[in-house]
Parts: sequence; C-alpha cells; structure tokens
Amino acid sequence: MDSLELTKNILASLVSMVTLIWMLFRYLHKRDTANAKVITDTIKEATAKAFQVSQIESRVREIEEIQAENTKAIHDLGASLNQRLDQLFIVLANISRDGSYEK
Repeated sequence: MDSLELTKNILASLVSMVTLIWMLFRYLHKRDTANAKVITDTIKEATAKAFQVSQIESRVREIEEIQAENTKAIHDLGASLNQRLDQLFIVLANISRDGSYEK
C-alpha cells in the first residue's frame, strides 16, 4: 500500500505543480493584456493628438494664405483709392484753374 500512497502523493504534487504553472501563465497573460491595453491607449492618444496638430497646422497654413490674399487685396484697394483721389484732385484743380469753380 505504500506504493499506492506514493503514487497518490506524486499525482497530487503533479496536479499542484500543473495548477501553479497554469495560474502563473494566466497571471502573465493578464499582465501582458493589461500592458498591451496601456500601449494601445497610448498609441491611440498619440495618434489623435498628432492628427489634431496636423489639422491645426493645415488650418494655420490656410489662414496664412487667406491673410496674404487679404493683404494683397487691401494694397490693391488702397492703390485704386489713391488713383481715384488723384483723378478727383486733378479734376478739382482743372475746375479751379478754369475759373468755373466758384466759392
């Protein structure tokens, strides 16, 4: 009967060892899963922020282009206004020189 007890003890030890190893692998798998989730979340956040930065940079470039167009339009408008004022002053000068302009 000692042989039977010895076999039972060996089997119980093997079952305990297999259970411990299985629990260890399960723990490591959970830890790896948790680490993978942290890494995935970090990558998602970084990607989202990079996308936001690229959108902002794109919008800034658009605004700079619009600002350059507006500046050019303002300069053109100023030049046109100066030209019209020059024409008006020439007409007024001609009128007062001819004496047809009375005060």
